[in-house]
Amino acid sequence: MKNLTLLGAVLLVLGLLAFVVPIPHTENHGVKVGDTKIGVQTEHSDRLPPVVGGGLAVAGFVVLALGWSRPLQAPNVEFSQNLGSASAKRRGEAAHAHIHDPGD
Repeated sequence: MKNLTLLGAVLLVLGLLAFVVPIPHTENHGVKVGDTKIGVQTEHSDRLPPVVGGGLAVAGFVVLALGWSRPLQAPNVEFSQNLGSASAKRRGEAAHAHIHDPGD
């Protein structure tokens, strides 16, 4: 569960950073005429759409909550062991599942 908690924390931090930190990118525009090249380099800083940042933050919160929750326990260990288990067969017990049909 520790890995799940770590993954949730990373997703939550990335989601929150998506609202604040812009992502820079550079574009080169140019024209080549003969042996001469004329170009312009432009730089932009864009943020991710709020839906992406919110989705990452919500997913991080959910995964973080799942990592902190207690693992589920088997509801009835004896029932699951008696249905065709090797220990029941060794004891010579028959493993039967009784299904009640309301039409009977």
